[in-house]
Amino acid sequence: MAKKMKPSAGDLFAIELAPGEMLEARILLDVDAQCVVPRRIVDGSPLRFFEGSFLVEISRGDELVLPGVFVQADTWTITDRRTVDPGALYFPQTLTLEGPRPHFSWGEVMLPIALSVEELRAINSPPAILPSVSLVPSSLYALGRKGEIDASFKDPELFTPGRTDLQFSPHLARIHSILGERIESGYFETAIRYGYDPRRFFEASARTLLLCPYCSAQIETTTVACGTCGLDVRNDAPFETTNTELALIRREKCKACKGPMVENSIICVGCKTRQ
Repeated sequence: MAKKMKPSAGDLFAIELAPGEMLEARILLDVDAQCVVPRRIVDGSPLRFFEGSFLVEISRGDELVLPGVFVQADTWTITDRRTVDPGALYFPQTLTLEGPRPHFSWGEVMLPIALSVEELRAINSPPAILPSVSLVPSSLYALGRKGEIDASFKDPELFTPGRTDLQFSPHLARIHSILGERIESGYFETAIRYGYDPRRFFEASARTLLLCPYCSAQIETTTVACGTCGLDVRNDAPFETTNTELALIRREKCKACKGPMVENSIICVGCKTRQ
């Protein structure tokens, strides 16, 4: 039976796209309950921007309409529950200013990018939290039905998915080309590379990790050459930590790409430059 309750990751609720036509929404992440309150992110984390919101996906049957948007909390009627796989967690990709410099932002990963401020503003894909009422027009636009968006919304173009997620933007290929090998094809792999394991948001116990003594990438006890920096890890002692502790360790800026490096690392996991 459907009931109203405090929503949490995995909860399902329905939104009415049109009379008699429903879409399914699933909560992927409760930013406050899973990230902020348990102090699993640092004060400067990109996820701090999304405090008070939920990461939500919208689907129609087996079709993903919106794979992940941040939405303001609302009183949703929870109808069911489907567990979230942290390894497949979807975050929108956006562009933002960090100080005077443009940055690419993807979940917890934020990387400086060689764009001018003018280019960043022209691309216009900043981080955003949508009001819950925007889920219907945003879904209609994503389905190619922007003509059905309620006329009370003056500009249907406000709901184009590319405005809040580069993965729907015509600029995506250029942005990824500029970033090059600094990111992986998927979020989970990219986040793990930079030391931000999304599994810590969903698991009660922290995972113990073994890290490369040179670049701080995760390795195994049987590793000979680090898969990230390529160095022989047998020459120096790897260090042990947990995925929660690793995410909270202070970061330094790479001297070359200015991306985040775990403190005391000597090789950047992003551009592979020795410091």
